[in-house]
Amino acid sequence: MGAMPHAHEDRVRHYYRRNTSVFHLVGVRGVPGPMPVHRAIAGGDGRETTNTRLVAESRGYASCLDLGCGEGATLAALALEAPSLHLAGMTLSPAQARIARRHFAATGRRVAVAVASYLDPASYPDLPGPRLLVAVESMVHAVDRLSFLRAVAAYARPGDTLVVVDDFIAEGRGGARDPAGRRLVRAARTGWRAPSLCRAEDFERQADGAGWRLERGEDWSARVPRGGRWARATAGLLVRLAPLPLGEIGAGLVGGSALLTGYSWGVFRYRYLVFRRSSSP
Repeated sequence: MGAMPHAHEDRVRHYYRRNTSVFHLVGVRGVPGPMPVHRAIAGGDGRETTNTRLVAESRGYASCLDLGCGEGATLAALALEAPSLHLAGMTLSPAQARIARRHFAATGRRVAVAVASYLDPASYPDLPGPRLLVAVESMVHAVDRLSFLRAVAAYARPGDTLVVVDDFIAEGRGGARDPAGRRLVRAARTGWRAPSLCRAEDFERQADGAGWRLERGEDWSARVPRGGRWARATAGLLVRLAPLPLGEIGAGLVGGSALLTGYSWGVFRYRYLVFRRSSSP
């Protein structure tokens, strides 16, 4: 990798070093194991979450690699519900890796968590196939989404599956034609350290060029928590601070507020995308 990916990954690493404690302050209390740092997505029955869907998705695979695993919440769910899987995770954050490793050591589950970049195929662990590769709200942090897709494709074998669950820019108001939508996109990209935030259509086209065939796409936007009226009002005020020189915690609050406001306005979409590695790119 060149200097730019390294510099951006340093910023992401610094972001999570500063904000991990904040996530715990505002996160859900009383949840055993690592804290999920992605959104709490409920299904039509009120019970389905991203992790329970990934547990179901993992059937028939020998192993699962979590690309951007955070504190290991998804890996913990898989270890509990699919104990035969070989599990591994990668994260840029040493702070979150320590939390994940402590949890798996305490529970006696063999889950390897490495501090490594998913843009570097040489750093990927050797796992048995067929393999399920998951990226939950982590692809957007890549300095270059095409480099992400190519790196994962270089590691994968034909028949391996990649599941990307992430934020994308919607058509219409979130497009380049609307000034308010553009401001929210800029604030989210900058504050959330998410330079690969893009339209789902553009991502799917790049994935196809990198050797990933889209098998299934679901729009989960309606399930994204919007917060109450006061939360939305506060988010709108925070977005106005985006042009100011803010620290990591302030920038994170502005980025998260931009996403919250953007979902209320229809600027962003939340997608669950399933790709299969083709025989040749």
